[in-house]
Amino acid sequence: MVARGPLELKLLIAYGVSVLGLALLWPVPSNYVGSGYWAALVPPGTHSRYFFMLTLALVAAVAWMLARGRRIERALGALALTPVLLVAVPFDWVEPAYRDCRFAEYVARYERAAPGERVQIPTPPDWSMILTKR
Repeated sequence: MVARGPLELKLLIAYGVSVLGLALLWPVPSNYVGSGYWAALVPPGTHSRYFFMLTLALVAAVAWMLARGRRIERALGALALTPVLLVAVPFDWVEPAYRDCRFAEYVARYERAAPGERVQIPTPPDWSMILTKR
């Protein structure tokens, strides 16, 4: 169906597939130590940028099927696009909240610190910053 589509749509799909494929074959070094890169991909919402272009290409292909295809292609496009619009988009729109790192406690600890003392403040996701009081 998409094989009869315009060149631009084919190139968008090829670009999305290549972005995802190269990201999985040659991953960017991550800050996660210990369990490795592949374990860092497991939590929901992490590294979703790799899937963005392919998802965009899928939605563009389905929209093209709705707009330009024959009657059967329009029906298949509408059937494929309905769950995306009704289920996937609303559930994927919300990002999970960061965990509470008790920032107010660390601000108070910094205020009580003597000049030259270092205070370590945790920040999501599992990082920290070290401030030296003047």
